[in-house]
Formats: sequence, structure tokens, C-alpha cells
Amino acid sequence: QIDTPSFEVILVDDGSAEAAPKFIRKWAFDYPLTFLRQNHAGISTARNLGIRNSKGAILLFVDADCNVDINGLAALSSAIARSPSHDVFQLRLVGTPPERIEDVAEFYLHALQELQSRGPYIMIGYSLGGLVALEMAQRLTANGERIALLCMIDAYPNMRYLPLGQQIRLAARLACRGLHILGNSSENALYQPPAGIILTPPMKRIRDRAYVALTRYRPRFYRGKIKFVRAAVVTGFPADAEAVWTPLTEEIEVETVPGDHLGMIATHYDHLASVLSRYLREAFGETLTK
Repeated sequence: QIDTPSFEVILVDDGSAEAAPKFIRKWAFDYPLTFLRQNHAGISTARNLGIRNSKGAILLFVDADCNVDINGLAALSSAIARSPSHDVFQLRLVGTPPERIEDVAEFYLHALQELQSRGPYIMIGYSLGGLVALEMAQRLTANGERIALLCMIDAYPNMRYLPLGQQIRLAARLACRGLHILGNSSENALYQPPAGIILTPPMKRIRDRAYVALTRYRPRFYRGKIKFVRAAVVTGFPADAEAVWTPLTEEIEVETVPGDHLGMIATHYDHLASVLSRYLREAFGETLTK
């Protein structure tokens, strides 16, 4: 049920056992559906097949754990129509991810500089990705490049690298809630998906390696400004983002959006999008005047 007048649905079967899943027959009556099939070749190849067969000007990729809001497509197309045209690149690792954030940042920087060899750069990262964005910004500034925007979204170091007072307060709060401490390396301390979502073995391996990378990464002092967006509902993270990051950067600006760590991007994405859009307008404006 999507309240958008004109859209198409492209379903790519990446080599499943069934000739055609049964629900496709129902979908074909409800949506303008194109069903494509390929021998198993992975998600990137499947997406490229969908791109080659698409007719629209805007593409939205939906994975198995995503739900599309009834007004989501209309809101997305409206926001794009109102916004200036700029290239946006999502960087994604291929294969087994490294167990060091420094290695992830180096891989991403190599890919980024093939697309844009010189700054100014705009870096936005959510959760663990925020630490990767920070490390990338560190390396770029060390090489004399300018960062127009570094935005970290609800991203925190591992508990062992927090200031002592923050460690004590976080440990006490987690203990009161019966939650596991972030510094705990047990299976229960790792990311657990929302109810109804099952992690496949490859997804669990990625999660486990990401957790190892988090525990190994100690942020260095950043000689620049961080715009930090925190979730209003605090779960397993520090309650005072400013206290965590102020000793680690020359300047920090903290803003709060509704939701918890997952809800801020899954449920209250419109609030987060509004904040990020404002940051981008400010960054582009400053870039054009310098």
C-alpha cells in the first residue's frame, strides 16, 4: 500500500530454487511489476540488472529487512525535486570486512578519491560508520584536504575509550536496565536485530567483525568541527554526546532528533533528513564562498 501515483516495482530473483515465488502472481495485479531472474551472482549484480531494466528517474533499493512507508516514495521524490543536484556516493565494502576501522577508512578513501580527487569533502556516517567517517576526515586533513562537513550520527567509541565518568554512568545505567555493557565481548553484547529479523550466517560474520573493529578503535583528537546528531531516546550508548566528543575535537555541535538508535533512521527519518539537509545547505554555501 503505497500512496504514490506513478511508480514501478522491479523484483530481481538472484537464483532462488523456485521458478517464480507464488506471491508474484498477487503482486502483478496490485503493482506495475517487472520480474527478473538471474543465476546467483550476489546483491550488486542483482541491483545492476534492476537498474538496466528500470524506467523511472529515481531508484529506491529495498532489501529484505526494509519496510516502505505508505508515503515514503512521494516524500522522497518531492524532497529530490526541491533539492539542488549534487552527487552522493555510498561506499560499501566488498567481501569480508576488515577488523580495523583504519583499514575500512583506507579502503573507502581509495574509492572516494578515484571519484573526487580533491576536496572539499562532505562526510556523513551513522553508528559505526560515523567512526569510519571520522577516521577518513583525520587522514584527509592530515594530507591538507578540506572537510566541508563531518557529520556523525549517534556514533560513539567503545566503552573502554570513554572518559572514566562516562564509563561509570553508562555502566550503572545499563546495569539498572539489565542490559549488557558495551565493553563486554560476549555474544550477548553484540548487535541484535529487531524482532522478526533473522541474521544470516554471513550477516553475523559481518556483525562480529564490526564489533571487533569497534573494540580496537581509539579515536584521536580531530582538528576540525564535528556536527553530531544524537537520538533522543538513549539505549546502550552514552547519554551525553557532548561530554564524550568535546575532549576529542576542536569544535562540536550536538543536535537531538526523535527516536532511539534504530528509530531515528527507521521511524523518524523525516526529522533526521531535515537536519542533514540543513547541514548540507550550510556546507554547500560555505564551499561556494571559499
